[in-house]
Amino acid sequence: MTAAGGPVTAELRPWTPADAGALRAAVAAAPDLVRQTGGADLSTDAAAAEHIRRHLAPRGPRSYAFAVAVDGRAVGGVGIGAVDDVHGTAWLSYWLAAEARGRGLATAALVGARARDTAGLEPRQARRRLIERDAREP
Repeated sequence: MTAAGGPVTAELRPWTPADAGALRAAVAAAPDLVRQTGGADLSTDAAAAEHIRRHLAPRGPRSYAFAVAVDGRAVGGVGIGAVDDVHGTAWLSYWLAAEARGRGLATAALVGARARDTAGLEPRQARRRLIERDAREP
């Protein structure tokens, strides 16, 4: 993810069509992610970009989808939807590329996404650094 010993900077940000290649690579490298994309056609960058536009872009005032980016490259996703203010519940989902697992990124991303929803922030306000840690840490 970075050079040995260098800092790892992760952030939540909106998905963009420019993330198509990273999305394709992550799913190709980890067959368990096919389920996370609902079996979407990610055979080309154009198909992956269309999937991002249709399914990973924010869909409404209380439904969000964010890319989890490390050093600017999308390595996962987190979503929040079906927000029910009466019962204080929501559906949360997440996935990480195989190389991004085991670093606490999913936890940080879910906490960040829920905090944004609670605060009522718009997805375009989602450029917040989640975590900086030394790449040597387990």
